[in-house]
Amino acid sequence: MYNVLIADDEMIMRESLTEMVDWGSLNCRVVCSAGNGAEAWEYIRKNPVDIAILDIRMPGISGMELCNLMCEEGLNTQIIILTAYSDYNLMRNALQMHVCDYVMKSSFEAELPDAIRRALARLNAAAQPGGAKEDVLQPDPRYSEPVNQVIAYLRLNYSKHISVKEIAGMVYLNQNYLCRLYKSQTGRTIIQDLTRYRLSKAKQLLERGATVQQAAVECGFENAAYFTQVFYKNEGVNPGSHRKNCTKEK
Repeated sequence: MYNVLIADDEMIMRESLTEMVDWGSLNCRVVCSAGNGAEAWEYIRKNPVDIAILDIRMPGISGMELCNLMCEEGLNTQIIILTAYSDYNLMRNALQMHVCDYVMKSSFEAELPDAIRRALARLNAAAQPGGAKEDVLQPDPRYSEPVNQVIAYLRLNYSKHISVKEIAGMVYLNQNYLCRLYKSQTGRTIIQDLTRYRLSKAKQLLERGATVQQAAVECGFENAAYFTQVFYKNEGVNPGSHRKNCTKEK
């Protein structure tokens, strides 16, 4: 089993995370439930932890500071940030430190199991010859600061209407220059990456039983018809069939 640490200064939240997630079905166990960052760091330094679920804001040592400490130690622990805030700057900084994922506290029951599965996939991939494969839309230290800012912005705002002009203004660059810069460093356009990420999120929703309409709306597609067209073009199957196949397997 994989060892999971939870760090949150709210006792009710720690208890909810421990009791409301079916850890056994994920092949995981909660080995530490820490009430602050210092307690969590003390445990991590002395014990193996595969996945750390960290409240981004805690008194004393915050979740962000814990991320820094683990990065400095070179630990392979997969980090999932837990937050009640839709704060772009915080998320950007967290993602640039190769945090595996982030989950909103208000929807952790739906989002956390999938985040755990992605963390386990990264752990397992890293253990294979050749190392881990890059996840969809991940910041990379080889990319420039503006490109990583765009990636963090897309991850945080994929469910909303997004324009390249808006993104260019956010990073204070000419739109055409930003597009060339992004393509030269990632090998893909901004819109291609946004679409790939939206599709990955839509697939997760469909696999949890969401309707095609719900997946389209929640992942930023204009309408269900357009979503179906894009999904089929990229996945070779329409979203309704994907949903049906996945729910049959469960």
